[in-house]
Amino acid sequence: MEIRGISLNRNSFERRVDITQTTAFSFLQTSYNEYERVLKGVNEAIASTIAMKQKVVADSRRKVETKSIKFIDIGENEAVENEFEVASAKEMIPLIVRERPLAYVLPPDQTTAINNLIMLGFTIDTLQSEQTWMVESYTVEEQLIQGAQYQGYYPNEVSTKITTEEKSFKEGTFIVRLDQKNANLATTALEPENDNGFVRFRVIEASKGEEIPIYRLIGSEEILKNLQ
Repeated sequence: MEIRGISLNRNSFERRVDITQTTAFSFLQTSYNEYERVLKGVNEAIASTIAMKQKVVADSRRKVETKSIKFIDIGENEAVENEFEVASAKEMIPLIVRERPLAYVLPPDQTTAINNLIMLGFTIDTLQSEQTWMVESYTVEEQLIQGAQYQGYYPNEVSTKITTEEKSFKEGTFIVRLDQKNANLATTALEPENDNGFVRFRVIEASKGEEIPIYRLIGSEEILKNLQ
């Protein structure tokens, strides 16, 4: 589906509304007709996420392939088909793959990021006393702040180095556990290199040579049990 409405204001408004409505009702009708398959797939995905067995893809790129695409030749009023190189979002190639942590740990001052995660449906734990854990931390090695705004922000693109260290976290520190159904949204938001992440969109600021205030909690799952 391509609505094609960016910067068009109300031009072609009826066409754009019709495309959106037709597509929305198609999704709804398919979900209704195949609800058992849909529900089974959703429940399997939730169970797999909560089990925390899958690795985290922090960055990826689209696979480039040749595809035949149909068009309408408005001069001849007939359908035509041409081949093009397409960067397909259906098949992504992983570039950065990391082990899945037990949780992400954010300092008490990262309330904006935490409020965004709560809006995404996350349950957030807060430390009631100081804790010392083994964590992985990110240090920014390379940084590029885009010169043009995107959705109201100047995107901050970074590459990082991960180091393992024992670190103390004070009372009020936030814990974003990954044994919950929306966990893959957290990996998308909190891995610094992700195109849709909080670092890129300046929810969490990061600068070259500095440590990012996001930590990956590693170790035994007993740590999470002690938070309950």
